[in-house]
Amino acid sequence: MKYEELSKSILEKVGGRENILSLKHCVTRLRFRLKDESKADTDGLNHLDGVMQVIEGGAQYQVVIGVHVADVYADFRKVAGMAEDEEAVPVESSSEDKKGVKAMISRFLTLIMNIFSPVLGVLAASGMIKGMNSLLLLTHALTDKDGTYIILNAIGDSLFYFLPIVLGYTTAKRFQVKEIIGITLGGVLVYPAITQLMTAQPLYKIFVGSWLESDVYATFCTVPVIMQNYTSTVIPIILAVYAAY
Repeated sequence: MKYEELSKSILEKVGGRENILSLKHCVTRLRFRLKDESKADTDGLNHLDGVMQVIEGGAQYQVVIGVHVADVYADFRKVAGMAEDEEAVPVESSSEDKKGVKAMISRFLTLIMNIFSPVLGVLAASGMIKGMNSLLLLTHALTDKDGTYIILNAIGDSLFYFLPIVLGYTTAKRFQVKEIIGITLGGVLVYPAITQLMTAQPLYKIFVGSWLESDVYATFCTVPVIMQNYTSTVIPIILAVYAAY
């Protein structure tokens, strides 16, 4: 409880536990959804020792903490009496901004943010490892045949390659589907036999002569299947989990 006092101050200035609909955190921020943002003392939060900045928008009330946000988040939940497994539940807003295109875009961005937030730290680390490996290759410190290069490349590349599996988990968590279903759907998309279908000769083409013209690599119960390589993709797994939801 290193950040107990800070957590108590933040809780008081966001309007108390009863004003919090949900709470998540990303790499540097506590992300609140509040019942009534007018009850939050934004100026008071901005002057708290331990709070860098408050950002409002996108249907979220964001308190910027810094790289130790996970520790503050853990202490805050204890201070606020929030259960460890308590999840954000979508709540209808009574405000005017639940209408119109702006609100739809805001909800979509919030959805994407919730799906990617748990992955951002590892995503950044993977990118740094890949960058370092490329530098070692460029400076001839390693060759692409060296074991060190191959292992570092696997460490840096695995999240990107298996991204559908990872996003299957986070998307399922967001839509409150059993996580194992999301993981399994992601696994199907990157299953070797599926990805290898793209390397075979197409059976035939459909929609010939139109902008929808596509190669058919396999059929499922006689229905033509249009394939693509789903490794490292984002949208297909989110749509798959949403369909499951």
